[in-house]
Amino acid sequence: MGEFRGFNPTIPDVLPHEKMYNLQIGDKLFVLSGASLSSDAPSYFTNYFLERTEDKPLFIDRSPQSFQYIYNHLQGYHSEIPNGDIFTKVYSDSIYYNLPRLKELLSKDEYYYVEVMNECIKVPKVVLRSEGNFPNFFNITFEALYRDLSELMISRKLIRPPPQAAPQLNRDAGLLKDLIKLLQGVELEMTNDYKKVLRKEARYYRFNALVEKLSYVKIIKNPIILEESIIVNYNDVAYKNFTI
Repeated sequence: MGEFRGFNPTIPDVLPHEKMYNLQIGDKLFVLSGASLSSDAPSYFTNYFLERTEDKPLFIDRSPQSFQYIYNHLQGYHSEIPNGDIFTKVYSDSIYYNLPRLKELLSKDEYYYVEVMNECIKVPKVVLRSEGNFPNFFNITFEALYRDLSELMISRKLIRPPPQAAPQLNRDAGLLKDLIKLLQGVELEMTNDYKKVLRKEARYYRFNALVEKLSYVKIIKNPIILEESIIVNYNDVAYKNFTI
């Protein structure tokens, strides 16, 4: 998960900071201070304990493995999300537990987590915002997915989040990794055949500017007009865009 710039360490006085609270998540007991619970409030947890004076644990039938990331977050630690499956579960639970700061933090994460042929690839959001490559497959798909999940849970007041799998693609992971390198400005040595394959893959992900770049054969300096000219392979020209 990314970190907020200008993060405010002040913790509001929602629950007594020094008091300890017990949360039974699935088959595991978690103990958190009032300060930790108040650091991301109002939430399901703070509302529950504010309404009760007796020291009874809160029982919730959810995944303790996913909650471990939330537990770390509430204690003020940075949690590294390992894959799309965990990200989706933690995001769903951030809505379920009504943790506003965690939800915003996840929404502003630096990466899209995508499963490509059983391999998790972290796609940096910053490289996807370049001119001509935005909007693209990733921002359209992921933002719609998590926005719909959030709106569904809030509008229908569901008892628990609906089952939601992380986005999975039946594509070539190696090709996506090379496309990311190209978007990052890395120069790759490639044959014309491989460039053609990459161009097709870039078109699938709607990296339109990258598709054009992969269509160039070379850029030369025109000695007559003293400007650069781009040489394009004749077979790569989209004829519908030209009139003769």
